[in-house]
Amino acid sequence: MQTQFNPLQINSLNFFKGFVLFFTLFSYLHADKQQVLCLEKLQKSHFKYKQLDAYSVINNQAIVVSNKAEDAFIKYDPFLGLGVIKTKKNIYLKVDDILKKKLLYGNTKSLKYSSLKYYQIGLSDGVYLNNKLQYGDLVISKCCSLVGIKTNFGVVQGDYLLNFLNTKKVKYKTLGFIVDKYHKLTQINPFFGTGLKVGDILISVDGLKSDIHTMMKKLNLCKKKFIIIEVKRNGKVIKFNIPTKNKQGGGIQGETFLESFGALFTKDLKVSFVKSKSYFEKWGLRVGDNILEVDKKVVFSDNDIRNTISTWLDDKNKSHYLLINRQGFSFFIKVSVDL
Repeated sequence: MQTQFNPLQINSLNFFKGFVLFFTLFSYLHADKQQVLCLEKLQKSHFKYKQLDAYSVINNQAIVVSNKAEDAFIKYDPFLGLGVIKTKKNIYLKVDDILKKKLLYGNTKSLKYSSLKYYQIGLSDGVYLNNKLQYGDLVISKCCSLVGIKTNFGVVQGDYLLNFLNTKKVKYKTLGFIVDKYHKLTQINPFFGTGLKVGDILISVDGLKSDIHTMMKKLNLCKKKFIIIEVKRNGKVIKFNIPTKNKQGGGIQGETFLESFGALFTKDLKVSFVKSKSYFEKWGLRVGDNILEVDKKVVFSDNDIRNTISTWLDDKNKSHYLLINRQGFSFFIKVSVDL
């Protein structure tokens, strides 16, 4: 049977191809010139390290988004999920800590415009734009500078990127509290003994009164052994002089407030590390164990544990119990606030 050609079908196909070509050309010619320039610079600074995307930045360094440290990394940030490798690329992205309201976001395929919604809040929450970013997306200023990058932590803001690139060893300070964008302390680590309470409103950090991003950055990146903060409680301003501690959990890791006893946890409450000669090692905790309950309350995330543990400050009971699962076998661990 002989196939008959349909002239209308052929013309429709040609028309569709022509329309696509015209639309592509029209979009390119009318694209924002700065948008095109930034995409070109982004593409030229990009290369592959193994199967990971790497971007050349300052001082012959390239920044890589990764959930684990690699052998070639000069350094690795286990909180933000970023690594650094050496590169000889002469085209690089400048890293800037100035986050404007209008921004570009995307990857080597395309950049789109968005606007800033919220700044980063310490190691609790990343930058929010009015558009959803994918893992590995970059946030670019209209000057084509790198001002943010999306990891499993969230969008890491430029000033934290600069700190990571310019310091030899990754360290962040903490006073054992979680704060929200309204300056309200939502969770308190009872093992720090600071005198702070859930519901306190953070007013200043080391004399600085500013937005919550700037104050938490001041705290996280400080090198002081003690730091003075002011909070408002029941209408009164209270000043505290509190010893700083190195942050152990948070970011892409879980943060349970139990890290003080010598263990680290994943977001889904599996033990990822047990410190030698720590309380948890003494109590028999092992890598791979999973926390199921805290004081008979079922927990599913590190946030669930923090919410429960934050109430221990007002609890007269000094001893509390964790239900641990190990390959189907469950047992209790006794934890004391007085330790």
